[in-house]
Amino acid sequence: MSQAEFRNSYSWQGALALGPKLVSLAEDLPAHEQTGLVMQISGLMIDLPAMVAHDLVDGTALRFAPYYRLTAALELIERVYPALDAGEAKSDLETLGVRLASPSFTELVPAPVVAPVDEDETSTEPESTDPAATTLVPQPTPVPSYEPSATPQSEQVTSVHVQPDSL
Repeated sequence: MSQAEFRNSYSWQGALALGPKLVSLAEDLPAHEQTGLVMQISGLMIDLPAMVAHDLVDGTALRFAPYYRLTAALELIERVYPALDAGEAKSDLETLGVRLASPSFTELVPAPVVAPVDEDETSTEPESTDPAATTLVPQPTPVPSYEPSATPQSEQVTSVHVQPDSL
C-alpha cells in the first residue's frame, strides 16, 4: 500500500477514532496520574495509528505492541479506578483488534461513487461495499461545539452590574 492510501483504510480510521475516547478517559483520571496513566494513554493514542500506518505501508506486523499496551492500560484503569467507565474505548479497541488480526486489515474504505444527476432524479448516497462496515467501522464521535454566547439551560438569566470604585 502506498503512503497516500493508508489514510483510506478502515484500520487507520479505527485507530484514529479511539483518540477522542482516550482523551475523555484521561481527563477523568485523578490529577496525580498526569505523569503515569495519562502520559501512557496519550502516547499510545499516537503510537497505535502510527504503527497501523507503518504496517500498512511497509507490510510489517508491529501494530500489536501498542495495541497490547493500550489494552493493558485500559484494564488497569478499570481495576484501579472502577468508578471510571472505559467500556466504550475498550470495546472499540477490541473491535479494532479483530480487524488488526484479520485479513481485512488492509481493507480500504470505498471511494464515494459520484453518479451524474438527472434533472428529474434526486441524488442518493452510495451504499458501502464493506461487509464488515456495520461492526468493524467506528463511527466518528461528534465533537461538541463551543458557543460562548449560548444562554444557560435554565430559564433564569442573571446579570451582574459592576460599578467602578469612587475615588
